[in-house]
Amino acid sequence: MSRKPAKLRASAGIVHVLLLSFCLGLFLAGATGMGFLISQRENADRLQAHLVQQERSVQQLEMRSRGLKQSYRNLQTDELAWRQRLVQLKDQIARAELTYTQIREKLFENQTYADQVEATQQRVAEEIESMREQKRVHLTKAEQIIEENKELERKMIGLRNKVSLAGRDYKMLSKEVKGATPQSLGGYGGVPLTQDGPFANTDSSEAIAMAYADGSYELKPVVVGDGRPYRPPIESAVMKVNLAHQFIVLDKGSTDGVQEGMVFDIKRGTEWLGRIKTVMVEQGVAACDILSSKEDAVFRIGDVAVLGDS
Repeated sequence: MSRKPAKLRASAGIVHVLLLSFCLGLFLAGATGMGFLISQRENADRLQAHLVQQERSVQQLEMRSRGLKQSYRNLQTDELAWRQRLVQLKDQIARAELTYTQIREKLFENQTYADQVEATQQRVAEEIESMREQKRVHLTKAEQIIEENKELERKMIGLRNKVSLAGRDYKMLSKEVKGATPQSLGGYGGVPLTQDGPFANTDSSEAIAMAYADGSYELKPVVVGDGRPYRPPIESAVMKVNLAHQFIVLDKGSTDGVQEGMVFDIKRGTEWLGRIKTVMVEQGVAACDILSSKEDAVFRIGDVAVLGDS
């Protein structure tokens, strides 16, 4: 009996040893497994963190993708707008080119017109210069005519003085021969009637008839200077002026010796204003056309009309 317990104790020792070994093995295995598990856990944590980081990266990439898609859509919209703008710009360029062509054509027309205007201006300038030259020539001629007119006026004044003297002699002769007898009319102052003297070119019978016609002796018109009969000066006044029809009415007529076709000079004091010609004569008035007038001259009632050379 004592051997059985010893065996049992030995067996139990062996079992105990085995159990210890198994437990030690298990312990060692557990320790190794725990290290592995801890390592795997750490790896899992690192993987989890990496996955989280990757998820965040994916989210960021998705956000960036959405932003890029939006930017792409915006770019497409902008591209469409720019294409429309490009079409508009091309249309504006086409219109601008058309306008430019029209402007060039207009400029060419304007240049042609300007050349024509310049040529016309050149011709006008030449014509003006020619007219100025003609004006200078005419002014020179006018000055010569004025000088000649002044000389003629001086000669006319001298002639009128001579005519006045002749008229005085005529009156004196008329007084001397008034009441003369027919026998005494055979001559005047010892000069026969038919020879040189106041009765030149007049036969005796005509002189006698003239002498006894009204009790006075009438002489023939006195010939002075150029051989034309003496015509006593006629001086009249302007009584009406009609510039619309260019005529003037004088206060002298046929009873004063005025005849149609006579030429009168219009004066105001010593200033010469113009020249008129009678076209209709009545007993006390005469209508005259205005032939010429001084520049800026205005005829007035009361201006004097002096008979000139017709």
